[in-house]
Amino acid sequence: MKDKLCCAIEYGLELFKYHAEQRLKCIRYYLVLLTASVGAVGVFYSKEAPNHLLIIIFLCLISGITFFFWLLDLRNRALTEYAEEGLKTVEKKAFDAKEMWLIENFNDKERERAWHYGNLFKLFFIFVIALTVVASCFIIYFANNINCYYSIVLFVIGCCRENHFKNNKKAKSL
Repeated sequence: MKDKLCCAIEYGLELFKYHAEQRLKCIRYYLVLLTASVGAVGVFYSKEAPNHLLIIIFLCLISGITFFFWLLDLRNRALTEYAEEGLKTVEKKAFDAKEMWLIENFNDKERERAWHYGNLFKLFFIFVIALTVVASCFIIYFANNINCYYSIVLFVIGCCRENHFKNNKKAKSL
């Protein structure tokens, strides 16, 4: 019985370490992609005649990358919490209440109040998305060839309205 519990604890710890490392690696990849994308925006904007449409495309790409990595971070965080719950279960079976020291003695109320790097990641993701949206609006507003952007926006709105009317006609015919 003890061998099974030891193997379960080792497996739980390895699983927890794997998912925690995967979460940090994901953040590192995100920071590398974010740095490269922001660098590209800086290069495009520093030219004598910046291509505003290309800058807006890269800003949208940054928002998309940020949202994707935010979802990955949520997934990795959930997997880490599942591994932690498994360790708690195995720990309860393996040790007496006095001997438990790994996870269960950590007060959950203190844990909820503590400032985690997960909260920092969430705020950072929200900040980057908000910043790219504001920067895109700023570029659209102050661009020299603003008529180009209005025509793009009107085209997108027109396509959306056309699909909306088609869907309404189908719904009314049913």
